[in-house]
Amino acid sequence: MPVKYTVRLARLACIVAFTLGTGAARGQEPVAEPDNVTQAERLADEAYEANAVRDYARAVALYQQAFEAAPSADILYNIARVYDVGLRDRPLAIAFYRRYLADPGASSERIEKVNQRLQQLREAEATLASTNAIDAATRATRRASVPPGSDVNEAAG
Repeated sequence: MPVKYTVRLARLACIVAFTLGTGAARGQEPVAEPDNVTQAERLADEAYEANAVRDYARAVALYQQAFEAAPSADILYNIARVYDVGLRDRPLAIAFYRRYLADPGASSERIEKVNQRLQQLREAEATLASTNAIDAATRATRRASVPPGSDVNEAAG
């Protein structure tokens, strides 16, 4: 579902919840005020546009502002996607996918897809860590085989 529509659905859900009364009186997290939801929707729309023109850093910043204005699982998912697909920052993508899964508003339709993507990202991180360990061991072995006082570049070349 496109970002604009998921934000609008989240907005509608927040307005309905606000109309029925905030959860704070029942010991639940408070629901965002309608003005905050409107602000979040505007920021999410701007973030969507920034992402579309590959201004990923701006997209993340705008989505984070939208989340602060009116927390939403959909916004967490969008942040994760920007980190994953746009910025290719696996650790931050993993962190935001986890936050999405922990959010009570996470869509059952997306949960399986997010879990699969998390598995792929974790495997890629493990492969990278393994490769880095092998590279470090190789460099250490090369340094150990270089006689004292010689140039490391000469021994490697």
